[in-house]
Amino acid sequence: MVKLLSKIGAFFRNVVVLKWAVQFIFLGGLIAIIFNYLNIAVGNLANTNIAFSWGFLGETPGVSIAEGLYTLPKSGLQMLQTGMLNMLRITVTGIVAATFFGTILGIARLSNNYIVEKTATSLLEVVRNVPLLVQILFFQALILSLPRLEVYDVGSVLFHASSKGVALSWPNRQDGAWMFMLYFLITLYISNRVYKQRVKLLEEQGYDTHMVFVNTSLEVAQQRNKERDRVLPEKILKKSWTDTRKNLGGYKALFGSNFVLVDNSKFYKQDGSFIICPLNSIDTIITEKLDEKVNQLKNNFKAILTTN
Repeated sequence: MVKLLSKIGAFFRNVVVLKWAVQFIFLGGLIAIIFNYLNIAVGNLANTNIAFSWGFLGETPGVSIAEGLYTLPKSGLQMLQTGMLNMLRITVTGIVAATFFGTILGIARLSNNYIVEKTATSLLEVVRNVPLLVQILFFQALILSLPRLEVYDVGSVLFHASSKGVALSWPNRQDGAWMFMLYFLITLYISNRVYKQRVKLLEEQGYDTHMVFVNTSLEVAQQRNKERDRVLPEKILKKSWTDTRKNLGGYKALFGSNFVLVDNSKFYKQDGSFIICPLNSIDTIITEKLDEKVNQLKNNFKAILTTN
């Protein structure tokens, strides 16, 4: 008996058991509270002769909706369908717009242009630091301050803002629109083919673009700057070095396999002065990378001389 009681006591002293027991007790209490409030609500509705049922889904609501699937819903179900569809439209549009503008602002914040970078940073800081509720109230006040939409406002406009929204000009598809799209797609296809043929022809003739990026560490750049006749200010040198590193990834993506990175951080002392990496080392790297193109050019010149 004593062993049984000790086992039971050990079971209820187990941390895992206590955690699950507390969670079940909390869940049961929450469900009981919800059912209690529902019973109170149903009783209050019954006292005011309002039936608590799903019958409103089949009844005509007698209201109109500005836009959506059903502007004049014939039942509560159609009204709910229209509201859900409008909610999805707003959600998807908001996600796409936020992704687009967020990407543009992110790129603008990394820009080397002072005005673009500071403008994007200021906008992001304002949006982040101002509470969302304050922003909602601000834009609500801004929209409500716009003029009301009147009957004479209906028509063809380039841009019109009112308290009901913003109207923009939009292409109106006519019967011959399919022909324009067909011509557009054909032109796009032909342009792509011509571009590829031109690139192929230039590559066959040896016209190929390579980039050699001579890289140094900041410490080496600072040391070499001190040895120059005209020394750059430390702040300008560091900013130039940092901006160059920002473009390194873009150069690699643009030139692909035609991008050559030369490590020029090693420097040699000669008569007490610093000299840059010997040019013959860079020539060797370039020659190794472009050996195939150089041979192709030589063969083309030989063919031209033989023909003449």
